[in-house]
This record gives sequence, structure tokens and C-alpha cells, in this order.
Amino acid sequence: MAQPSESLTILQMENGLRSRVETLSAEKRKRLEQLRQRLETDKKLCASLGTEPFHVPSSCVVLTKQQLADLDEHISELETEKVLDIFFCDFTC
Repeated sequence: MAQPSESLTILQMENGLRSRVETLSAEKRKRLEQLRQRLETDKKLCASLGTEPFHVPSSCVVLTKQQLADLDEHISELETEKVLDIFFCDFTC
């Protein structure tokens, strides 16, 4: 975050900070919803494949963009595994 300019009044700085808080709050809500949806998908895939779900640290309130990307990669791998299981089951079952 940039340092406040000395030419800004306290009211201007407060308005800027409130705007930043609103922006960050919206980002938090968005990430929490993304996390909820992804964890539900992960849970379903893991249940059908008999694998362990993606680990989210209990101390973590909101995942970073990198952690969300890692979760996306995990889900993609599970989806691929499920497709392969279905494909190979068609030939062996």
C-alpha cells in the first residue's frame, strides 16, 4: 500500500482507507465462495475415488491465490483420474 501523501486531509485518507477495505472485503468474499465451491467438488471427487481431500490448514481463513491455484490443480488431477477410471473400467468390467 502506498504511503499517504502529506497533502491529503485526514478525511481524504479515511475515505481512501474505507475504499480499500471495501475492495479487500469483496475479494475475501469472492475467495471464500470459490473455496467453498472447490472444496465441495474436491469432496465429491475424493469420495468417488477413495482418496484424501485437499488439505486446507486449519489456521487459514482465506486461501491465497496460489493456494486456490494448487487446489484447482488438485481437482483437475482428480477429474482426470476419474475419467481414466471410467474409461478403463469400460474395458475391464
